[in-house]
Amino acid sequence: ILNRTGLGEAWMQMKDAVLTFEQYRTIIMNAYELTEDEALGLNLHRKITIAEFGMAGYAFMSSSTLGSAIRDCVKFWELAGQLLKLEVEEGDEYWTVNMYPSDPLINDKFLIYAIEECLLTNTVFTSSVVNQPVHPTRIELVYPAPSYSELYKERFGCEIHFESSTNRYFLDGKLIESSIVSSQPQTAEFCLEKCNEILSQMTGNSAFVNKIREILLSPASRLFGVDEVAQQLEISSRTLHRKLSEEGTTFRSIHDEVKLELAKNYLKGTRLTVEQIAEFIGYTEPASFSRAFKKWTGSSPKNYRSE
Repeated sequence: ILNRTGLGEAWMQMKDAVLTFEQYRTIIMNAYELTEDEALGLNLHRKITIAEFGMAGYAFMSSSTLGSAIRDCVKFWELAGQLLKLEVEEGDEYWTVNMYPSDPLINDKFLIYAIEECLLTNTVFTSSVVNQPVHPTRIELVYPAPSYSELYKERFGCEIHFESSTNRYFLDGKLIESSIVSSQPQTAEFCLEKCNEILSQMTGNSAFVNKIREILLSPASRLFGVDEVAQQLEISSRTLHRKLSEEGTTFRSIHDEVKLELAKNYLKGTRLTVEQIAEFIGYTEPASFSRAFKKWTGSSPKNYRSE
């Protein structure tokens, strides 16, 4: 399952192991080959845990109603590192949840897997928090019906429309006010406050700077250089530098800011070694990473982790 990922058995034993986007994609493709199961995304009967959704998951579990939980979860969905971006349209008769790839490389079979995983995860999770079955009333998908299309009806118990104009599913408006059995208003308030703090850190800059940060933080980025980022923005490197200069910043400072943000998260939130973290954020030599981190924070990576 780990072929072509550069990962080994030791990684599988790590409690807080992390994956790059390319490694995750490779593992899923390996799983398709090993299982020969075209319906892999619908057959992953795995246990859904709060930890999978991070702080947003705790907010979801602690909300008062299903509607407020869905609203908050969609708002903070990007904080959970999911493969899809979600948008919700609220109506009296039903709510519509639109699904979009979070990265251009989520396409073809990987897109189908991402959508199937999202649909299955959300169906199981929403049903568990209100302690009753919560199935979509209708699902629309852009891709053609696969050979196992009947399995969709079995899993979700609703109308499935393939070759539609967009990927989305509908929830009965009558279920939106369903109470959540694990509701804890104080916990929900705390979690939402923390989610908002993280989100504000991500959106406290101009739209142009935020777009650059979004590109650098995207799973496929591998911390692009200025030329790659400019290409993603469909502008020249010179124009990128000029626009940042007009906003009083530089690409180097944004790049370093993103590297520092990632390094802090890895040091505090995982058990990755300093050497592994250095490699993840683009340093060929751990010593170079340690010097840069001390320059940024005044503390070595090891000391920062133990503080």
